[in-house]
Amino acid sequence: EHSNNQVQGTLLELLSFLILIVVQLLNANNILFFNMDFFQNTIMYIPIASCLVFNFARNEGIVSKLLVCKPIMYIGDFSNYNFLIHGIVISYVTTFSLWLGRPLSPLYKFLIALPISLLCSYIYIRIEQFITVKLKQKKKR
Repeated sequence: EHSNNQVQGTLLELLSFLILIVVQLLNANNILFFNMDFFQNTIMYIPIASCLVFNFARNEGIVSKLLVCKPIMYIGDFSNYNFLIHGIVISYVTTFSLWLGRPLSPLYKFLIALPISLLCSYIYIRIEQFITVKLKQKKKR
């Protein structure tokens, strides 16, 4: 019974992802909804997002179990910080390259900005953890 539920859960999770990808591809090529913003951004995605939330909330499939393992959770936490920081880093890299009189191609901007963004994200996380620990210690006193 348990393995049957796990197989069903995994199939539902994968099917939900597949539907999302197919709809997104059709939408990107203006095949499905002919570039109608309201329709694309509401009516089209609400049922798909609801199915995804429902399927993952059940936590019966292999995909949902993989998404809650510690390394994936750490990557998810880390990516939040990287998302917040990368725009600033790209802006500084672009400005610095223009200041030097050597505009960079998008590939070189990416190759320079990515490690800087990751390093800044790591530093930010460490500072936040340090502050959190200090605040908890202060509360205990």
